[in-house]
Amino acid sequence: MGNSHYLLPFSPGALHSSGFACPRCNASVFRVSRRIIDLFVSIFMPVRRYRCISMECSWEGNLRDKRISLPDKITE
Repeated sequence: MGNSHYLLPFSPGALHSSGFACPRCNASVFRVSRRIIDLFVSIFMPVRRYRCISMECSWEGNLRDKRISLPDKITE
């Protein structure tokens, strides 16, 4: 059993900058799978689910998707 491999929930080398910071501790965050309720929220306001990389913080929640911008005003 000398060549055992452990699976991590994410690969630290695969983390990339999401452009967001944790609202609790300001550390980097990474994307995680959304819950069913998050999909319903996204109908009205585009959000994505993130988790903080800090083990001490462990914040997880939704942040507004800044790549999809909604118009400030609807012009007629």
